[in-house]
Amino acid sequence: MTSDVRVVGVEELSVGELAALGVRAEPTLPVGEWFVRPDALLAEAARLQRETPVTGPFTPLHVTDPERATVAATVSVRFTDLAAVVVCDAGEGRVVVTGIPPERMLGADEPGRLLARLGRRGGTGVGRTSVGVGIVGYGPFGGMG
Repeated sequence: MTSDVRVVGVEELSVGELAALGVRAEPTLPVGEWFVRPDALLAEAARLQRETPVTGPFTPLHVTDPERATVAATVSVRFTDLAAVVVCDAGEGRVVVTGIPPERMLGADEPGRLLARLGRRGGTGVGRTSVGVGIVGYGPFGGMG
């Protein structure tokens, strides 16, 4: 079951729209190289690199209502993790708000995959159970048994 998902940069939303989503924008930091780290507990972050650099301006996000908004990725600034991607419930659908312009995030492999997965699944996968399957070869020639 997927819902309607919209990925937007924080600069595209007004203060009132952000407040309705349970998010507040902090002052924008200058253009730089930011290391985006997906939340390892999210199913959408499975098999993604722990950190990926993305360049551009960065507006830290602050979740004001944890019942409506969930942090999906952070950026470390001065040894403090600041929210960079937040998934918000918005009535029938979801809104993925990014503190780094979405085109910059989509242009980087791993953050782009994270945004695509969040958009495809319609929200965070915290608490979901996933099952992995593997095949192990044995014998001198890697034969299967």
